Amino acid sequence: MKQLFEMQVPKIKVIKIDAEKQLVYQIEIENTLQAKYDAIGNDCRLIEVGARFRHNNPLRSYDDVMYVDEESLLKFDSIDAQHEIGIFKLLLPMNQVDNGRYDPYKIIHKFVGNAIIVGTSNDGDSESANVSIEKVREKILGFYKSNK
Repeated sequence: MKQLFEMQVPKIKVIKIDAEKQLVYQIEIENTLQAKYDAIGNDCRLIEVGARFRHNNPLRSYDDVMYVDEESLLKFDSIDAQHEIGIFKLLLPMNQVDNGRYDPYKIIHKFVGNAIIVGTSNDGDSESANVSIEKVREKILGFYKSNK
């Protein structure tokens, strides 16, 4: 029998960039830090924001964020030469100017390993991603496999 005061962890829909499988797709995870680690995979224990996806809606002042494994490059350096690891390149604006518009100059970011894209609320809490899978696919310039 369920406990009367047992709290259920809400679920959110996130976009996964699976560099090993070379796919972009939506998954549903619990809205916890551990679930984000598990969704990224590869024994992820620490995440960082790799990129932001701005919304063109003036009513939304918050972004979707792409989380990556902060230690992925260290893991890549420590793997043996037989192990392949997925890499992807993403085209994003270089920086944002004060008035909320992006500079017209673009930069290519290279990421090692998988990533997830999560929405954020006005309060900074995680929520389901708002950017479309198609928009994410448009920004990916390619997937690669490398064994160092």
